[in-house]
Amino acid sequence: MSFRVRAATLSDLPGVLAICRGHPRRTAQIDIAPQQFAAAVDDAAFAGGDSEHQLLVAVQDTAPDRVLAFLLLRHLPDRLTLLQGLGVDPTETGRGIGGRLLHRALGEACLREAAQIQTRRGPGDAYLARFGFRPGLKGQLARDLRRAPPAVAA
Repeated sequence: MSFRVRAATLSDLPGVLAICRGHPRRTAQIDIAPQQFAAAVDDAAFAGGDSEHQLLVAVQDTAPDRVLAFLLLRHLPDRLTLLQGLGVDPTETGRGIGGRLLHRALGEACLREAAQIQTRRGPGDAYLARFGFRPGLKGQLARDLRRAPPAVAA
């Protein structure tokens, strides 16, 4: 089964929230409080790219309404992007979906001229290290985008 990554729309929100509710500890790492997460997801989906929040989803090619995974970014004006959420449907793990989302997120951060992308440390640290994230200050993981910007993945 093939999939693609795209900007989320309002119709994707139930799928994103289902991933969060299904197995939040195993398959989703959320870096903000649940109420803030819901507001940020709404903001990203309603704004359609005109927001500091950006929600990306991976959907199945043959069933584009089925959300397989999501990634939530917050682009700040001081050349910093925050990775605020990443989740994969537990039945779809191990297929490279999260990796494709992360590559796209790194590319999006570069397009917005971010110097760094950060997230809180958590259960996904070893996974994020595969994408160049390293321990930073105040319990953060960070990826410096100035040294070796990633290729933008589709």
